[in-house]
Amino acid sequence: MVKSAEGGLEANREKVAKFYNNRFAIEGHSVKSVGWKDKASQFLSFDMLFRDYDASGKTILDVGCGLGDLYTFLSQKYCSRIALVNISAAFGLVG
Repeated sequence: MVKSAEGGLEANREKVAKFYNNRFAIEGHSVKSVGWKDKASQFLSFDMLFRDYDASGKTILDVGCGLGDLYTFLSQKYCSRIALVNISAAFGLVG
C-alpha cells in the first residue's frame, strides 16, 4: 500500500472530501463547487476526453466524479447507451 508523507491514504481522502464538501456547502449544486468555471468549459473538457473514443455500449468508471456530470454529458452524446460507475471521496456531492 502506498502511504503519503502526512498520515496515509485515509487521511488524504478525508482532506479531499472535506475540501469538496466545503466547496459544495458554499457553491451548492454547481460546477463551481468542483472547480469548473462553467458548464460549457466542463463539457468541452469531457468532449476532448471522449473525442477519439466511442463509449457507446461501454461501462465507464469515473473516479473523482464530483457531481456526476460526466453521466449527463455521456447520456446526451450517446443517448443513454452507456453505463457509468461513479466513485467520489466527497460523498456529499454525489446525489
